Amino acid sequence: MVVFFFCVLSFTRTAIAILSSRLFGAVDRRLQQPRDKDSRNTMDDQRSMVRHATSTSGSMDQASTRNSKDSDSTDTSMFYSPRQDEDDHISRHPHKPTILVKSPVMKDDTHYNMNHKRRGRCVILNHRKFEMGPDWNRKGSEVDVLKITSVFQNVLGFDVITHDDLTTEQIMDTAKRLSEEDHKDNDCFCMFILTHGTTSDTLYSKDCPYSLKTVWQKFTGDHCQTLVGKPKLFFVQAAEKPDDIYVGLQACRGDSYDSGVGVYNAGYSETDSVAIVSYKIPTHADFLIAHSTVDGFYSWRSTTEGTVYVQQLCEVIEEHWQTHDLAEMMTVTARLVANEYKSVHHLPDKHEQKQMPSTTSTLTRKLLFTKKDKTA
Repeated sequence: MVVFFFCVLSFTRTAIAILSSRLFGAVDRRLQQPRDKDSRNTMDDQRSMVRHATSTSGSMDQASTRNSKDSDSTDTSMFYSPRQDEDDHISRHPHKPTILVKSPVMKDDTHYNMNHKRRGRCVILNHRKFEMGPDWNRKGSEVDVLKITSVFQNVLGFDVITHDDLTTEQIMDTAKRLSEEDHKDNDCFCMFILTHGTTSDTLYSKDCPYSLKTVWQKFTGDHCQTLVGKPKLFFVQAAEKPDDIYVGLQACRGDSYDSGVGVYNAGYSETDSVAIVSYKIPTHADFLIAHSTVDGFYSWRSTTEGTVYVQQLCEVIEEHWQTHDLAEMMTVTARLVANEYKSVHHLPDKHEQKQMPSTTSTLTRKLLFTKKDKTA
C-alpha cells in the first residue's frame, strides 16, 4: 500500500513537471536569456527597416516620442500613400525647392528700404504707331514720355529708359533681359506701358496683342531674386482703342501655386542663412500694378496734352513725394482723375465721360521715396 502511494505521487509530480515545462518553458527561456548585443540592437534593426522602407515609399512623417512613458515611446514613422487623383495632382504641380534670398528689409519693417546706392530702373514702353493701320496711332503719347522722364528721372532719381514701338517679341526679350539684371544696389523697379488695350489686361504691341502678366511675371521672386523684398511698380496707360476692334475677353485666375521665397535678414551672410532664415514671402509679393481705368472702360487721351492719368499721376508725385507714401499718392491721383476730369469729344456718346483709375497692390510695406544723392 505504501509502495503504491509513492508510485502515484511520483507519477503525479512527473506529470506536473512536464505540463509546466510545456506551458511556461518558452517564457522562462525568454526571461532567462541574457541581454546580449544582438538583443539590444533589435529595436535599432527595426528602425533601420522603417527608414529603408520609407526611402522607397515616397513620403512620410516622423514623430519622436522618446520621452513618452507609454508603449509608443520609441521613434515612429507614419507612411502616406497618395490616392490616384492626388498622384495626378502632384504630377501637374511638382514640388519646387525653396529659393533662399537675402532680404533688404527686416521681417517687421513697416517701410521699404529706399537707401540703396541707386533708385533703380524706370522703363517706358511707348507705343505711338501700330502696324494695324493709321487709325491706331496714339498722338500725344510723346507728351506723357516727357512728363514721366521729368518727374521720375529729375525728381525721384530713376534711370529712365524709353523704348518706342516695340513688337511683342522685342517686349518679351526686353522684359527678360531686365529681370536678369543685377538690381541689388537699387531701391526698386518701375515700368510704364503706354499703348492700346482691351479687357483682361490684354495690351497691344506694334504688331499684335500680348498679356500684361507675361511682362510682370518675369519679375517675381523666383525669376528675379535681386528684386525680392523690393517694390516692383507697373503703370499701365492702356484702355482706349478704335471702336471697330473692340474684343471682349475672358480670363481665369488659374490653378497655379506660389511656392514662396525663403528670405533671411539683412546683416547676415549667405553661410549663416540656413540657420537663421525666419520666414517665407510669396513670389508675387511687393508688386503694384496701376491702370489708368477699371477693366473694360475707356481711358482718355489728348493729342496735345497727353493722357489724363499719366499727367495727373506725375503732378501728384512731383508735389507730394517727400511727404506721402506711394499708396497715398495713388489715392490722391484716383480722386483727382475721378472728380476733376471729363472727356471732350465731338461724338455725343463720348462727350463728358468720366474715368476711374484702379490699382492692384501686393505691397507689404509703405513706399516713401527718400531724397537721392545724384552724385551716387
